Amino acid sequence: MRIPNLEKLKKEKNISELNEYILHTDIEIQKKAIKAITRLIDKGVYDSSTLKHIEKALNDEHKDIRRHAAKVIYKLAQNNVYDTSSLKPLISLLNDEDEQIKGAAAKALRGLAEKEVHDPSSIEQLNKNLRDDNEFVKWNTIRTLEVLAEKGICRSSTLNGLYYILDNSDEETKNVALHTFRAMADNGITDDESLEKIGNLLSGSSAEVKRNAAKTIEVLAKNKVDISPVIGKLNRLLREIDKKNSKAAASALKYAFENGYYQRRTIKILSKMLLDSDKERQKQMAKNLLEFAEIGFMDEASIEPLNQLIDSDDIDISKIAIRTLTLMAMNGIEQDRILEILNDNLEDGEVETKKLSAKSIKKLASTGVYSSKSTESLFDLLEHPQDDVKENAMEAIEFITIEKKCEESILERVLDALQDTNRFVKISAVSTLKQLAEQGIYSEKSISYLNDLLHSQDETLIERGLLTLSVLIEQGVYNNKTIELLQNFDEKSQYSIHRKAQDLIKIVEERS
Repeated sequence: MRIPNLEKLKKEKNISELNEYILHTDIEIQKKAIKAITRLIDKGVYDSSTLKHIEKALNDEHKDIRRHAAKVIYKLAQNNVYDTSSLKPLISLLNDEDEQIKGAAAKALRGLAEKEVHDPSSIEQLNKNLRDDNEFVKWNTIRTLEVLAEKGICRSSTLNGLYYILDNSDEETKNVALHTFRAMADNGITDDESLEKIGNLLSGSSAEVKRNAAKTIEVLAKNKVDISPVIGKLNRLLREIDKKNSKAAASALKYAFENGYYQRRTIKILSKMLLDSDKERQKQMAKNLLEFAEIGFMDEASIEPLNQLIDSDDIDISKIAIRTLTLMAMNGIEQDRILEILNDNLEDGEVETKKLSAKSIKKLASTGVYSSKSTESLFDLLEHPQDDVKENAMEAIEFITIEKKCEESILERVLDALQDTNRFVKISAVSTLKQLAEQGIYSEKSISYLNDLLHSQDETLIERGLLTLSVLIEQGVYNNKTIELLQNFDEKSQYSIHRKAQDLIKIVEERS
């Protein structure tokens, strides 16, 4: 019998002829042919014609051939060569007497599942293999079940096998089991034991297992599971040095709160950790606290630690602190104290935090929360050399005047702001002048300044000026110059400006 030169065929990349030796009567030739094909696939050389030959080899009487054939199925699938006809023989191999074959078959099924080729009937045999003593079998079985679950192919009968893994395996295998459990939980498959089994891993486990356990509990919380029995353990995980673990715990706790399950201790722990000496850890805790504040979970215990963070040399931390304090004030927590903190920062803070404090005061004013002291500090900021600082300050003043009855002394400062060279400061200033006019606060100078504004080339400024004049004219406050300027806006002017001007002239005529 002629002995084929398989090495030569491999060098020539002659896959079609190598395929013919996959089912040769000589087992050694078979093995060499399959290994040659395997090496070629690893080099990116393959052909779909191999598949029908290798599928037949899955039923070969020799275990080495069956094992190598399963490996080739996986490699071909990775290279987008696959067919549903591989499923049935591979599922049969899950029950093979040889542990290596069972593991290779599970891996091949995973490769097919990744390509959307799967058979739900494989799940029960995979479940049995979760209790196999061989780590290679268990590992590949769990990974295959994970991919199937990610595709929505999963059954509650898998849970007991996963619990067995969590109780009896090494840390690395437990991690894979947690990934699988998480994919199943995403499909709503859990039971009464789930929380307890996973919660047990939050302490006494490796850092990675604890982190994955927290992430899995987060999925349970998203699915409206009551995770209150493990909140204490999650709180302890919050305090861990490992930043990823602390973040995972905070994320799980956030979803618990959204479902109505929480402990105030969570916020107090985070508040204490805001003053950690590690800047990265400090920033993460601040982010966690901000996320809690965004969903309404907050406590006054955070105020003073956040106040200290505003002076951080890391501007991102300072900004997070201001945003969190603002949310707290908007939710009715220590509003006077928080406004005091923001006002102090308007006077003494860095440029970026001054801008953000002004924005926060504006936001609070829009909800009816304001302080008289803010106005003075904001006017002082109008002297700042940086435009965006001035803009934020003037906008905040505008919003405060909308909400509160102002002192007449404010008028002169608003008129001064109207002379600023910054367009956006002027726009906010003229709108503020309108709010004051509605409160009966105006002077002859107000009319003079508004008349000057009507000469502007900026249509937005003109429109805002006309709106302010409408309030004053209704009160009989205008002069001849005002009428003359209004008459100058003819049909050649922008339509909305011309229309507003005509409406104001009509009001004047009706009053005459």
